Amino acid sequence: KRMLTSAKRQKMTKEAGELTELQGRILGFQKQLKALKPDSDNARDVLEEYRDSQLWDVFNDIRRRVDLPKELADIKRSLVTVEKLMKQKQVLKAFVGLGGDTEKVQTIVQTMRNAYDAATQAMANADVEAVDEALMDIREGGHPGELEGMIRGMQDFSRRLNMIRDKDIQNGIKEIIAPIITALNEGDVREARMTADELGPQLEKIMQRAVKVAKKDRGSFLKQIQNLEQLINERLSVQPKEEPGEEMAE
Repeated sequence: KRMLTSAKRQKMTKEAGELTELQGRILGFQKQLKALKPDSDNARDVLEEYRDSQLWDVFNDIRRRVDLPKELADIKRSLVTVEKLMKQKQVLKAFVGLGGDTEKVQTIVQTMRNAYDAATQAMANADVEAVDEALMDIREGGHPGELEGMIRGMQDFSRRLNMIRDKDIQNGIKEIIAPIITALNEGDVREARMTADELGPQLEKIMQRAVKVAKKDRGSFLKQIQNLEQLINERLSVQPKEEPGEEMAE
């Protein structure tokens, strides 16, 4: 019912008609199956006809066509936002300050734009297979919305990082997120986002403590930073630099 309503709302007459017909076929089979008796002579024929009709595959094909316009609209909305963000000086300054490579990320954004344009053209040609092919990297590697979230998150992270007075602690925290930034620079948007989400609560605790850490607790706190950095390196399979924490502790 939701799918039919969505098709009608988008004025997709063909898909709405196919869904209505599909509903009728499903109801017809349901009536036949309910009326069947265990010893019925045509029970096997009805069941085979039901399996051969592949109604679920038919429904999935229609659903894909109905959902694509909304998916493309969501991609466009996030893509336009990311393109605007990457033109703002404050955003770029925060990103570069954390080790971000603006040229590489601009390339990622352009790749997403090209994929969206190709998908839009394929959609105009009613070529669903070509739309799916064009959107493959966005679906599997990272959505513009995920990149938008990462960029906004880094801007806020940079602002909070500047509130920490101890430079060693500040640099130690930068080392923590360095693998995430590297993954983002290399185009692994989803992997970077998933790692940031997974370890975010631990990083948040460190950030809160870093602002008010006492001098006597500095050594153990730097060790805590190093441990989280190692955890992120393991999550992203990154080889850690040689003992950055020990240099700070000295």
